[in-house]
Amino acid sequence: MNLIYLAPYTLPEGEKAHTYEHALGRRLLSLGLKELFGLDVTPEWLDANIRTQKSGKPFISGLPHIHYNISHCAGMVACVFADSPVGVDVEKIRPVKDNLIARVLTGDERAFLSRVSADEASRAEWFTRFWTLKESYLKYTGAGLSGSLQSVSFRFEEHFSENEPRITCSDPSVTLYQVPLSDGIILSACAGSKEPFSLRSVSLP
Repeated sequence: MNLIYLAPYTLPEGEKAHTYEHALGRRLLSLGLKELFGLDVTPEWLDANIRTQKSGKPFISGLPHIHYNISHCAGMVACVFADSPVGVDVEKIRPVKDNLIARVLTGDERAFLSRVSADEASRAEWFTRFWTLKESYLKYTGAGLSGSLQSVSFRFEEHFSENEPRITCSDPSVTLYQVPLSDGIILSACAGSKEPFSLRSVSLP
């Protein structure tokens, strides 16, 4: 099982984005725990039972068989569930500077970016594709932002579909998933199992 719960949202007036997104992420986590594992939990239960590894990766105390990961950006929240370690990242496409590209991408990745970037918009999109793959991988391993983004590399096949690209990783043991969402958002996920990923879009009132 590699299942991603996805919830688009509009920030209510007066709400702080990070606080609101964090709360939505917890609600997606609660929903998945109930639907997939029969656990009807409260926010207080989550506060008491969510722990973090030294790297900062969260896990649920006493439930080692449940692997999950949460990501959010402006307008979107995602929570993935899996039977093995997993990571997910959602990011809104935005302009990117050369110094960030040099710090994040490997030489082969920069060469690919140059080949496929017809303009600034396409360059920003492809950089975000790489960025979210790297973030999801580091969240999968538990390294998080403490890990080097150049420690792992990705390659897009020469003949690919932008909606379902074929991607290979320098770590061949992982399963990858990437999809462009609405409003210029890219979602990427990485798991240790060979199960395919699937999406479940939900509406959180």
